[in-house]
Amino acid sequence: MITYQNNKLWQRPWFLVVVGCTAIAAATGWWMTHRTPNTQPASASAPSSGGWFSSNVGQHDASPAPAIAPTTPLLAEGRPTSIPEADWNALKGALGKLVPNPEAEAARVVDYLQYQKRFEYWQSTEGNKSPKERAALAKALLEEVPARLAKGEFTAAEAVLMNTVLISESEPNETIRQQRIAAMQEQLMKAAPPQDDAKKAQDEERAVEQKRLIATTFAEWRTRPDATRTQESLEAALLAAQRTFNAGGTP
Repeated sequence: MITYQNNKLWQRPWFLVVVGCTAIAAATGWWMTHRTPNTQPASASAPSSGGWFSSNVGQHDASPAPAIAPTTPLLAEGRPTSIPEADWNALKGALGKLVPNPEAEAARVVDYLQYQKRFEYWQSTEGNKSPKERAALAKALLEEVPARLAKGEFTAAEAVLMNTVLISESEPNETIRQQRIAAMQEQLMKAAPPQDDAKKAQDEERAVEQKRLIATTFAEWRTRPDATRTQESLEAALLAAQRTFNAGGTP
């Protein structure tokens, strides 16, 4: 995971210069650290103490999270087409014992993992797609960053890094690129929680990790054989991951 020793690192003038040389490698490393098995979808999380998060943990108080159009088509009952009915029901059932609105959280989990898959696909196109095609993919990913920050799926530092990576890859004009990076950085910092409150920033980072925990646990569960892929086994996996996370470890 990307870590920052100084919470205001990305606010320094030289950050944009330095990050231009390292952002792509750093973002790639972050996604590889958090990447999930090659299954269809989901997202993660766990609080600094006690049980699972409430439905609004990690969503910033400054403004409501902008709506994000699902990246996967939904069936009439709300199930993403990429998820088998049995897996969808198991996810909702397991989350029903952990969060107030399990169907909404299940949809968020699936959508977040789809976003991650699209980022990984964009990475894989280097060298085999035209710059125009890669720029279009990067633009689509970039458009979702502010909303995902507001929903608590990125920390402020990660959102700024993603912004820099995606604009750097999609805007060939250096002057325009730096202007766009600076403008988006300002927008992202307005959407983020106050970064001068170290405790709140730490809590927000913890909440982001908590959201990811559910996703990675679900995605790993989906790699199991059908016979052992039950709601009960998913519940057990989520609770085990929670205990490890709350103890300060990495599930």
